[in-house]
Amino acid sequence: MTTSYSTITELPNEKVPLEQILRITERYCWASKFAIEQDVLECACGAGQGADLLNSISHSYVAADIDKGLISIAKKNNPVVNFKVFDALNIPFDDESFDVVLICEALYYFSDISKFLQEAKRVLRRGGKILIVSANPGLFDFNPSPFTYTYPGVIDMGEYFNINGFKYISAEGGTSTLESGLRQKLLRPVKLIASRLNLIPKTMKGKSWLKKMFFGGEFVSMPNRIVCKENKPIFVNTIEMDKNDTTHKVLYFVGEKI
Repeated sequence: MTTSYSTITELPNEKVPLEQILRITERYCWASKFAIEQDVLECACGAGQGADLLNSISHSYVAADIDKGLISIAKKNNPVVNFKVFDALNIPFDDESFDVVLICEALYYFSDISKFLQEAKRVLRRGGKILIVSANPGLFDFNPSPFTYTYPGVIDMGEYFNINGFKYISAEGGTSTLESGLRQKLLRPVKLIASRLNLIPKTMKGKSWLKKMFFGGEFVSMPNRIVCKENKPIFVNTIEMDKNDTTHKVLYFVGEKI
């Protein structure tokens, strides 16, 4: 039986902290730099908030997820986008079909990361890029999501790239904990204790009360579609590729097919 990811996925119109919207916007605006006039495959696209953006700037764009419910939401909000339902460990496309493969905040749900990377390499053309956005396990108060297997850090990702035929092009970090508000900084030890005692709810809905305490401020609706505003900088920072990062909440990795 296929796991349903809808309860742990960011869904359009749900009330979320502003930071959550900034983070999903950041990841797709970052990915868009690589997608212009390229043939792009997005794996584990979730509810498709980034689909319209990437579809509008790429030469071709296909988005897929294993969860039929999430794809139904994505199709409803993006009727002109080519969505598919499939397991990213078995990509149903011919060899060398794409220039870019993107996966955002989902690599850790794969039971075999190398299998995914091998499939991505197969469908990429020579010199093609794989773009990976992932939560950072190097934070001292890191809390893993349900259904997950392995969270690669900066060094781990380099090893995965190396053994699966990719050149490690870059590592970047987004949403720095150093720039968090005072409330978040003071409550990080509380989050750590709650995580260690397994007290943090497992679903997005269950976490809502915790997010209100942790983030504070008014919650806003998650948009159906992400928009990148012109001349607005993307706040991701280059980080060392031979050292695990302990500062940023989100890691951005780029590998190139050798």
